[in-house]
Amino acid sequence: MKHQGELRRLLGYLRPYAPLLAGGIFLMMAMGAIEFLTKPLDEDALLTAIRAAFAQDRKLRRRHADLAKLRERFASLTPREREVLPLVVGGLLNKQAAAVLGISSVTLQVHRGQIMRKMAAKSLAELVRMASKLGIRQSISPSV
Repeated sequence: MKHQGELRRLLGYLRPYAPLLAGGIFLMMAMGAIEFLTKPLDEDALLTAIRAAFAQDRKLRRRHADLAKLRERFASLTPREREVLPLVVGGLLNKQAAAVLGISSVTLQVHRGQIMRKMAAKSLAELVRMASKLGIRQSISPSV
């Protein structure tokens, strides 16, 4: 066994999931199985599958962490900034959004600047992507 040390280390990480492995193919598929290996077990195939599973897990954890950061930033917005955000990302001009909210254009620009700063958005396009990830519905029709 040429990869015995690495194989033991990786299987050690999987030990807590051993009861799940006995639950059958359907359960494993539902839980996101990456690969099914057949006997006799090929070490290289097993290591490849384990590496792929860990890579997928890292990617998923990174997405969850990024979303948690976005939610934290969104939570830092004031109630008024939360009202401004969907109007801004929905494509309304500052003047239109200000009219919808009954505030001056300058005040809206201040709120917009605060939103950009607090959300750490470098551009309006980035702010739109952030809002989309947060599930914020974009309000695009001015009610003026």
